[in-house]
Amino acid sequence: MKAKDVKQMFTDLGLTQTFSRPRTPNDNPFIESFFSSLKRAPVYPGRFSHLNEGVVMDFFGEYFRWYNTEHYHSRIGYVTPEQMHQDLAAGIIAERKRVLGKQQKLRKMYWSANQTTGSGL
Repeated sequence: MKAKDVKQMFTDLGLTQTFSRPRTPNDNPFIESFFSSLKRAPVYPGRFSHLNEGVVMDFFGEYFRWYNTEHYHSRIGYVTPEQMHQDLAAGIIAERKRVLGKQQKLRKMYWSANQTTGSGL
């Protein structure tokens, strides 16, 4: 898409095109992070066959559904925003810790029982 095409699209939609302000490094990272997440989403088509409103709205509807209901977020303990808003996160994280603790004990028992003696490898 060319700059002139974008400018015309914004004009057609009644939008004002804005740019990051010079010497303000805190403006850009948030939108860069959003686009990075957007492009790594499994629903991202790579290229749109048409740029009509219906196609774009369908894509973003599916993207935000996926982002909020299926995508695990590291900042909230690898649960989905939906799980966090439904107050399920604490239970999910506690269950993970319980399973992890159990597996760590089993691993420790395995290695304790299967230790080899001697100095050679």
